[in-house]
Amino acid sequence: MIRTVVLALFLAWHLHNPNRDAMWLWGLSIVCEVWFGFSWLLDVVPNLNPINRATNLAALHDKFDQPFESNLHGCFDLLVIDVFVSTSDLAKFEQQ
Repeated sequence: MIRTVVLALFLAWHLHNPNRDAMWLWGLSIVCEVWFGFSWLLDVVPNLNPINRATNLAALHDKFDQPFESNLHGCFDLLVIDVFVSTSDLAKFEQQ
């Protein structure tokens, strides 16, 4: 709260004391201060009411480890897929 009040007071002071010699620079600094203040608020607001999530192991057990009509073994079998992701540039190595 204190930072928000200080930010608002600084912006109000800055608006009431323009630099007449460089109005374009003063206007640009106002736009930047508003933008950075807004982005700071967007960063701070989620921290005021954090969400704590926990895994419900009993619900997972009931859903995936119990036998049901399409899975009579009671074991949830996921498809196994191997994916190869190349992170190198082969053209770079072919030139050497």
